[in-house]
Amino acid sequence: MRCGPGTAGAAVHGSPAGLVRSAAMGHPHERPVAKLRGHGGLQPRRRAGDLHHHGEVGREVRGLDEGFRLRQHRHRRNAFVHPPRQALMNRASATRRTSPASLPTRQTGIGLVELMVAIVIALFLVLAVASIYLNVRATSAAQDNLAQLQDSERLALTLVTTTLQSAGYFVDPTKDTAATALPATTISREDGGSTTFEAGQPVVGTGDGKGRGSNGDTIAVQYQTARNDGLMNCLGGTNTTQETAVFSNYFAVNANSELTCTVGNGSPQVLSGNIDRMSVAYGTDTDGDGALDTYLPASAVQAAGLWGGVHTVRVSVWFLDTIKSLPGKPVPLAFPVVQTIDLMNRS
Repeated sequence: MRCGPGTAGAAVHGSPAGLVRSAAMGHPHERPVAKLRGHGGLQPRRRAGDLHHHGEVGREVRGLDEGFRLRQHRHRRNAFVHPPRQALMNRASATRRTSPASLPTRQTGIGLVELMVAIVIALFLVLAVASIYLNVRATSAAQDNLAQLQDSERLALTLVTTTLQSAGYFVDPTKDTAATALPATTISREDGGSTTFEAGQPVVGTGDGKGRGSNGDTIAVQYQTARNDGLMNCLGGTNTTQETAVFSNYFAVNANSELTCTVGNGSPQVLSGNIDRMSVAYGTDTDGDGALDTYLPASAVQAAGLWGGVHTVRVSVWFLDTIKSLPGKPVPLAFPVVQTIDLMNRS
């Protein structure tokens, strides 16, 4: 067998183990290359023209590679299959390594600024609640005052209207006349005053329509009643004992701003409060033709002697309105409630 130019004419020997040697080198007894083990378990790099043995060397190298890959696979599985567990283990380890003394301290409690802010907020809340309470209370008081005022108006006007409508009434016009049924009389009252009626005169009054309080106008009316006829006086009383009786009713405002009524010579009884004044105008026939000509105050009717010509009475009661009082004004506003009443057998 011959090899390359450098070995021209040189003889080589082969062996059953696959060794190739020059004939000049003889036949030493060396172990086959296949019996050599790689250094450090590394597989030698293969070159072109080398002889390759797939025997024991290949099996050992493959065994080393399989063990390495198995260990690497286990490491990766532990690292990626259970990341939450690994994170918890790392955190626990870091916690154990951290000393309590090295942790930052945190301030506890309430500071002065926080306390002042809380106080200011609490004050605003208290003021809001107090404002709501005062508004509700003022509204409730105004509603109560309005209800009382309306009740006073209805009561006063109902009693005055009912009483004045009966002025001049007598029981039996076939038997009596106005003069005989309603004779002339003077009634002395407990308040020291007196009321004088001419014969047949149904109504009499005082004042010029300008006075206030106890200095305001007054009015008195009279009428005849029969036993148990149900005709009432200004205090709600009826005739239950006499065959016929004459009721005289006197209306006035006292010094306490109260509308009062006096029956006969009795004591005044309060009908309504919060009254500023009462003014009365009389619808009078001034020329004797039986028709109403004008409204005059009591002083003018008395001076002209026209009580027999009175057909209607216009009563204005001025109520004190405490709800609509002006700020800074001690005296409440007053507003009139006007009622025009026709006298019986005169209209």
